[in-house]
Amino acid sequence: MKVCIPKLSGFCPGVKTAEKNLMNGNKKRKLVIIGKLIHNNRYISYLSHLGIQTANDYSAVDSESVVVIRTHGINRFTEKEIRKHHEVLDLTCFKVKNLQNKILEKSGEGFHIIITGKKNHPEVQSLLSYADNSDVIEDENLSEIFFRNHSESLKNKKVFICSQTTSSRDLLEKTETLAKKYLPEAKIEIFDSICSITDQREKQAIDLQAKVDATVVLGDKESSNAMKLFNNLHKINENTYFASSTEELVKISEVLGNAKSIQIVSSSSTPKFVEDEAVKYFEFI
Repeated sequence: MKVCIPKLSGFCPGVKTAEKNLMNGNKKRKLVIIGKLIHNNRYISYLSHLGIQTANDYSAVDSESVVVIRTHGINRFTEKEIRKHHEVLDLTCFKVKNLQNKILEKSGEGFHIIITGKKNHPEVQSLLSYADNSDVIEDENLSEIFFRNHSESLKNKKVFICSQTTSSRDLLEKTETLAKKYLPEAKIEIFDSICSITDQREKQAIDLQAKVDATVVLGDKESSNAMKLFNNLHKINENTYFASSTEELVKISEVLGNAKSIQIVSSSSTPKFVEDEAVKYFEFI
């Protein structure tokens, strides 16, 4: 079977940089990551085999370890406490770091911060710690309800709207439209914090999707950017499938019928060895 791969498939620049620095840091020191470095369980297992541990809680880290801050960032007050007792290797994605600093700046200027994205996502939890007053809007369908309910309390305030870097652009744009509709007297600032790589990858995948018989999105269901990529491609063409394991690749191949070509596209948090495995599998069908 012919396999096609978009140019921007796989790790984004932020994750590539994090991986490079992590591997360099692992040469001489014992590293412990607080939370998953990225949302891909196969990659977390790979790191474990290399001796790089993942801890759910800072309290589980021994005094000799170097503490690694994941790409999504962590609560800023927790980070401050960690730095008092440990050497730190900060692998926060540069786009997330920029957004953290922007939220801190705007919060200091008295802005009410609104973040579009998933409230329980590690990145959003990190971002919220940089704001004094904030809200999270998770769903397009609920965004209008939010502004109706808060129009009075935010009426004459300064409002700063941004997005989880891997969240939906549609959600950010709808939030901006509704904010201007319901808060005409408020000072509203919009900060486009969505990672451009995820947008560009999706556009490339959509273009390629029209030239192949089926598409397979590789990722982990914990990954927001992987699920967003899959959902958006599946809306356009139902011959789009999601896979996170070899077993799922086999199941997909069983329903492809007479397909002669396939697109494989990996999310920003999918390691190359997973993509290589999928390519090898489909090329020999």
